[in-house]
Amino acid sequence: MAKLPVVVIVGRPNVGKSTLFNAITGQRRAIVGDEPGITRDRLHGTADYRNRKFELIDTGGIIVRDEEMIPTQILKQARVALEQAAQIIFLIDGRTEITGADRDLAAMLRKLGKPVTLVVNKIDATSREMLVHEFHSLGFADVFPVSSEHRLGLSELLDHITGAFPVDDGEEPAEDEAEDKKRPIKVAIIGRPNVGKSTLLNALAGYERAIVSPIAGTTRDAVDETLGGRPPVHVRGHRRHPPQG
Repeated sequence: MAKLPVVVIVGRPNVGKSTLFNAITGQRRAIVGDEPGITRDRLHGTADYRNRKFELIDTGGIIVRDEEMIPTQILKQARVALEQAAQIIFLIDGRTEITGADRDLAAMLRKLGKPVTLVVNKIDATSREMLVHEFHSLGFADVFPVSSEHRLGLSELLDHITGAFPVDDGEEPAEDEAEDKKRPIKVAIIGRPNVGKSTLLNALAGYERAIVSPIAGTTRDAVDETLGGRPPVHVRGHRRHPPQG
């Protein structure tokens, strides 16, 4: 089966990345809340827009110049996702002025040489759409106003993002049909905070799939990874809080 194109959502903390991720995938997969920095590890989901399937990756809030342990690890996780990206969604909070963190991240993204779409979030009223032009100063040609919470502007955004993606005709190669019928084995890693769940996940995956730190409760969302050949094994990290909002 052909590998799906990858779309990565990036932005500074608390701009609505997880809300957008949930809106596009149609699932309450990522934890949403008012507290900045809830998402830390990257989350993967599959989306289908007008028969164009793609992998969507949500990343933690990025502060490029923050040298603290957790922000540094978040940036490291985001860079792994960006290396795979066919399209990048750079999410900005349309209710606030452009910040230094926004400008630093914009500079980093421009250096990647990949398609970047600037998405101005929290534009839920016509009067706010007039403010969108101010964000062109970040240097990206493609700018879309949306409201992730109210699902406004998503069709226009996805038409643009997925325009070059292949259309799924619904037919799978015959050799894959038998394999697709096999149910994957799902394994959940659970335990109280700071007992080494993420370290175990990384050991099984063979690379740094989840952020590891001595800070209790570093992992917030459920982190999935597929291991081995077919049928795949899914390893899920511990979720400390139920999804909200």
